[in-house]
Amino acid sequence: MIENSDRIKVMINEYNAMKDLRELQIHQLDNRVELYLKMISVAVTVIPALSFLVVPSLGTIHYTWLFVIILFITLMLLYFGVFSFFRVVEGHISIVEYTRGMNRVRRFFYDRDEDIRQYLSMPIADDVPAFGSYGFSFIKTIRFGYASLVIALNIMNALLIEMNILYLLYKVFNIQIGMTIFLIVIALVLVALYYRVLCRTYNKRMEKAHIKSSVRFPTEK
Repeated sequence: MIENSDRIKVMINEYNAMKDLRELQIHQLDNRVELYLKMISVAVTVIPALSFLVVPSLGTIHYTWLFVIILFITLMLLYFGVFSFFRVVEGHISIVEYTRGMNRVRRFFYDRDEDIRQYLSMPIADDVPAFGSYGFSFIKTIRFGYASLVIALNIMNALLIEMNILYLLYKVFNIQIGMTIFLIVIALVLVALYYRVLCRTYNKRMEKAHIKSSVRFPTEK
């Protein structure tokens, strides 16, 4: 049976500390992703409004300034999005590590009284959850899957930048339809490459975290 109250108190304090750190990490990721969503929403609303406020008869110079303003806004969004992406990836790793630590504490009690296993709903192995196990599905972006949400937002942001550049180039330089289609194709290719780079970065970081992780109580086969 479970005994030694001092050791039990230490383990309970350890569990509570990891639980609080895990919840803090989740809360921070919640706020970061929510802020980025709001920034994207504002940009999607403001940028078209700025475009329509510029009257064509005012001349090319006004479109040039509009181009600079919109490009500045979208590049700032892209910078914040990439920064958020790396922060979310690292946050995901921390959440997995804290969760595994909580699993080890449950294993501590299980090793001292195997009868409690039937009352435990959560795992007692510290090789779960797996790093990056939630993939890039947009539907599975709850907590551990935040990285996929930020990837999707970054792609939307990249499209926003490129479509606004194409729009302004059309307004300023009167680019013909054929050239516009060509530029759109180039833009889509760049977005695809951008998505690929983010995915590879995410996967490599997860692989590195998996290699560095210390598993003491693997899942029983």
